[in-house]
Amino acid sequence: MQKPIYLLKGTFYRNTDDHTDLVEVYEEFSDENIIEARNRAFSMYQSYIEVLLQSKDLYYQSHQQAEQQLNSYVDSGKKSFALNNPALEMDDDFDKGLFLYFIPNPDHKTYTRENEPYYPEKYCIHLIDNNKTDLRKHILKSLIFEYNYYVNSNFSTGDQECFAYTEDKSGDMKKIAILNTPITDLFEIL
Repeated sequence: MQKPIYLLKGTFYRNTDDHTDLVEVYEEFSDENIIEARNRAFSMYQSYIEVLLQSKDLYYQSHQQAEQQLNSYVDSGKKSFALNNPALEMDDDFDKGLFLYFIPNPDHKTYTRENEPYYPEKYCIHLIDNNKTDLRKHILKSLIFEYNYYVNSNFSTGDQECFAYTEDKSGDMKKIAILNTPITDLFEIL
């Protein structure tokens, strides 16, 4: 059985003035030491973000700042209508963004008709998108799954382990462990 991998995948506009010129990202990261694959995946993610910011003469300060400054790369503001029906309005950019996935079972991949790999079990642990949908709860669940997978599989977490506090159903504060993430406001929603 192959060790877990990380997948960096996304689509964004190369030029914010030309919404036909897209950048497609698809990079897999694996290593015998899985935390190293994670570190390399986050590093590559960060490189993309920094290059996009530099194209606007800006520098990375935080995930939230990058989301705001890079919105034009993932949101054209255009909408279309399914079946030309105004009641069926669709956001043309629902698929734009840069997403980092944890894939615990890469052996289970299948292939699309275009012969592209598809992983039915993947967990999004980080992203930058157009914020049309709030995915922070989903990201948190994925980060919790990822951490538990490491612990249950006896994988080293290196220096990436961190803790957050959230309110449980009874109103008590609960400490949860995850691996480090740049999304600092992740826990404000719980």
